[in-house]
Amino acid sequence: MNQSVSKSIVIVGGGASATLLLAELSTQLNNSSRIPTNIYIIDDSQAFKVGLAYSIDHPSFILNVAAKRMGAWHQKPDDFVEWLTKYPYLWRNLHPDFLHVNFSAKDFVPRMIYGEYLRWIFDNAVASCAEKHIRVYKVTARATSVRAATNSGLVIELSSKESLLADTVILATGNSEPKHRNFAGKNIFPSPYHPEFLQQDWRKLNSIIVVGSGLGMVDAVQHLAHQNFKGDIQVFSRHGLTPLPHLESSHQDCIPFKFPSVKSARKILNAVRKQIDANANRNIFWQTTINSLRQETNNTWLSLPSREQKKLRRVLPWWNIARHRIPTSTYDLLIKLQKEGRLTIIKGEVKQAEHHGDYFLLNLTHTTALIKAEKMVICSGYCYNHQLEKLCGNLVDPEFFCKSNDLKLSNQHELYALGPALGNLLFETTAINEIRQQSVKIAAAISEQMQAQELSTNQKLSTNLEAFN
Repeated sequence: MNQSVSKSIVIVGGGASATLLLAELSTQLNNSSRIPTNIYIIDDSQAFKVGLAYSIDHPSFILNVAAKRMGAWHQKPDDFVEWLTKYPYLWRNLHPDFLHVNFSAKDFVPRMIYGEYLRWIFDNAVASCAEKHIRVYKVTARATSVRAATNSGLVIELSSKESLLADTVILATGNSEPKHRNFAGKNIFPSPYHPEFLQQDWRKLNSIIVVGSGLGMVDAVQHLAHQNFKGDIQVFSRHGLTPLPHLESSHQDCIPFKFPSVKSARKILNAVRKQIDANANRNIFWQTTINSLRQETNNTWLSLPSREQKKLRRVLPWWNIARHRIPTSTYDLLIKLQKEGRLTIIKGEVKQAEHHGDYFLLNLTHTTALIKAEKMVICSGYCYNHQLEKLCGNLVDPEFFCKSNDLKLSNQHELYALGPALGNLLFETTAINEIRQQSVKIAAAISEQMQAQELSTNQKLSTNLEAFN
């Protein structure tokens, strides 16, 4: 009856964010809807379905979150654990190290296994969509811009010089350009995930410089240890901060924290410190307190004036090391290497690096340093994401986004974003937990909009039929 009405949904990006969103769409879109629906996923990377973080083909890179909290579904975070148990044949043959290993809910599983889980989630989502007569297409290209269509909808311009017309667009572009992306040259690896870094025989080398001290540095050090690197590691970073460990003991309960209804970054930080101290006096670990803040951080952030948001951004380095934690065994490895004098953390932001013979000339914020080292690897993370502005221009309305509860970016268009693509609008938006919650909201909003569209169309058709009769 409604073949003249259709729905075109475009997901820009094809990594983990897109996979979790597609999974939610496959469950929430109305099975009885008579609106023909097509979903297009635009992606030109080699890490389709999983993204860069989970496409690393080496067992030394592990998740920073226990398996029991890495499920694809917000309502069922332990789904990944069930998958590990139910489908071992899907991951055991990925690497010889996995042939005789079993994983429990509290284990930190290699990322290449989690990547296989995401592929399984994606393929099942496509199959579920097909059962509902929803077609999913992969478009191998890069989206260069999103603009308003002449009549309605949105136009996505592609690197292939083609374009797509969509009713709904969701930006799931993942992390933006890495910091220090201009660092290049002989013996400088652009990331710890670069093929040349992974293929290097580290047993034959004696020294390396690491730029950045966050999770990328942790990955690099773990890989070096796995490869029996016995040399010295010198780490340079702006603040000299390293990630803190997860809590190994059993679950603790603490009084739920409510951010004060104030518009001051300073008062919010003071309230957080008082809560940590109060819980510590009750023998509750700081990790538990930080976890209790998680559900409210973004809502509180959105309620602040922009000037207070800028102030709060300054504490992100300290928040990140407490919030984005690492396994205790990994933390112990860092401490061990530091005590042995093989790992040195140096406070200093590297602005530029050049290789000269057996040395690297580093231009730091207020000085220069000539450091003897054979290799360098860049682990300084990613810049704050500005892809929304680059792709969508003035389509994005930050004030409307702050008021919207469904992650909609525009009052005029069906334009959404999730995951790291929202890095410039939210306080934190990179963890699987945040992304799956965002997926639920966006899928629900699209489903409701489609139901309203179908109802409106049916009412118009009924009115026309009555008039005809």
